[in-house]
Amino acid sequence: MTEYLFTNQPIATRGRMYKRAVDVQERVQGVQIVRISAMELKTYQREIQKYADEDGNIDPIDIADPIHHALYSVDETFKSCYDEGVVIRGALSLLIEEADKYKSKAHGCVFLALETKDYDTSGGRQMRVSPIGIMSVTTFRQDADSLLLPQNMRKKADGSSDYDVLSPLMNGHYLYIDAICSKRAGIGTLLVQKAQAYAITKKFFGLVALAVTPELFRNPNNPKAPRNQRERRYQVSVNNRPRAEPIFDKLGYTVIIDKADFEAEVYGIWFLKMVNDIDLSGLSVHAIDACVRVGRTPATRDKLYWRCPGN
Repeated sequence: MTEYLFTNQPIATRGRMYKRAVDVQERVQGVQIVRISAMELKTYQREIQKYADEDGNIDPIDIADPIHHALYSVDETFKSCYDEGVVIRGALSLLIEEADKYKSKAHGCVFLALETKDYDTSGGRQMRVSPIGIMSVTTFRQDADSLLLPQNMRKKADGSSDYDVLSPLMNGHYLYIDAICSKRAGIGTLLVQKAQAYAITKKFFGLVALAVTPELFRNPNNPKAPRNQRERRYQVSVNNRPRAEPIFDKLGYTVIIDKADFEAEVYGIWFLKMVNDIDLSGLSVHAIDACVRVGRTPATRDKLYWRCPGN
């Protein structure tokens, strides 16, 4: 019932309710998601340098702040994604570049999912905060990533390239999900839902995402590769879809380019979702039902109202 009524609410109402519903989902998952703007990220990078010794070296053990620690050790913390070509540190560097260039108009940010657990120690029970998911988003512009430059997209036989499909979206009205990684089931989906809520807040038209394949830097023409992987560029990718693909499928994204092809031997799938098409997919409807009610008069019986505090 809630899902049906949600899709029939005015756009502004849907936006407000969706953001509150994602906050409920965050509590359902038992995590806390921190949003760090591009400008804040630049400040954090300076603060992290305070932990350096006389030679400029930093030991992660000395970094007490959990956010600082997570940002400094990001590729080590999310090593499985790094091994598949999702280079989080590179995405963070792009956000800092965006902050330098666009200042207050830089909408890029990092979403960091934190899990808090109790541990038994010799000194008694202590709480430890651990990062279990991270995602970077930015405005979808040609300078958002060097991969988006037309010369870095491989030409097809007819002279066209993926740039012909993507360039109309590089108008500042779309949010780009650049890099995403999670260490627990459901967290990747929650991060994308956070991005959708953020897109609503910033009045973007939609979201664009690139999900890379596990073969990101594997060249099929490498003589060390098995013979059956050298015959065609996409032979490996067809059987090894991107790890993030099920997330975007679940949330109803449209595939706009099924076989992204770059000069840098990067492969993946491009997805698109319009803000007006965002629904309650992937959210705990039972938890949301507890926080909404319908109107009590004949004139408002098809309207939804939020009744949970703190949102």
